[in-house]
Amino acid sequence: MQRHLDIGTWEIFIAVAESGSISAIADRFQMEPSNISRSLSQLEKSLGNSKLFDRKQNKLQLSPLGKVVIGHARQIVENHQKIQAVISNDETSLSGTIKVGMPQLLLEDFLLSPFIHFEEQFSNIHIKTGIYRGLPPMLFNREDPPFDVIVGYGPDESLAGRQQFYVGCGPHLPTVSPQYIKEHGMPQSIDDLKNHRLIVLDNYYVNPNPRFLKNEESDIVPAFGEVLSFSSPSAATSATLLGAGIHYGMPSLYCYKRILNRELIPITTLWKNELYKHYVFIRNEAYSLKRVQLLTQFIVSNLKREYRTCRNALLSYLPKTWLPQIDKN
Repeated sequence: MQRHLDIGTWEIFIAVAESGSISAIADRFQMEPSNISRSLSQLEKSLGNSKLFDRKQNKLQLSPLGKVVIGHARQIVENHQKIQAVISNDETSLSGTIKVGMPQLLLEDFLLSPFIHFEEQFSNIHIKTGIYRGLPPMLFNREDPPFDVIVGYGPDESLAGRQQFYVGCGPHLPTVSPQYIKEHGMPQSIDDLKNHRLIVLDNYYVNPNPRFLKNEESDIVPAFGEVLSFSSPSAATSATLLGAGIHYGMPSLYCYKRILNRELIPITTLWKNELYKHYVFIRNEAYSLKRVQLLTQFIVSNLKREYRTCRNALLSYLPKTWLPQIDKN
């Protein structure tokens, strides 16, 4: 008799037995019904071609043998869950899942490839990423926190020092494409902006300060000829690259490569200089886990290196008065 060691297949068997339908659980397991049927057939084959289900009136019901097997199947799954819980709470273990939240562009542009290499080196650690663009305080005080680690703007005054690690800072740079400049010209004064189109993000995560301009006396909000709103950073970036308008302010970390490639031109006059600091935050209960400490150090190291590269790459583009503020932080 073949041994069947796939926990997922036992979970499918239990779910089908409880629902009486293969199609009813397809979405839950993110599988095609045909693949679920194939898994059940392989399970029956591994048990000596035993029949686990009878079909009655378009509904699957457990066979007499299936009714005996399902009790053992539940024990198999339950014991596996207990083992996972033990591993997850083992502070010295380098196994388990770490849930990490961060802005989508940060993942795609800087951390996706490093995460792949990290999992190749530590094959028993699984990084589960999610999109997070919130401002402090972090979502660690909920009953069921969605993340163990968050990369975002900080600092967070509600967290202890050991729970947050500074990685770097930079200005939000208003940017525009060469195509837009060719068609509309570069704004030379605040009054010029009434002849230009502004691209903004229309969501509650965005701090509006980068849209403020500064004269000798006070900060003012300029009047643009038109404003285009987008709900996602990637959509706003794409519109800017296509020449749709002037982006209100991209984090320098996200746009410096496009500036070097001359896909974007920074506007360093008119706009007020706003520095934003990136931190890596750790949920307090996860801080003592060795695997979380290891991944946190890995993220911090990678992002600090990227910020140094960004700072040096933009030396010739940024006003010299900005650099002391960046270097101080």
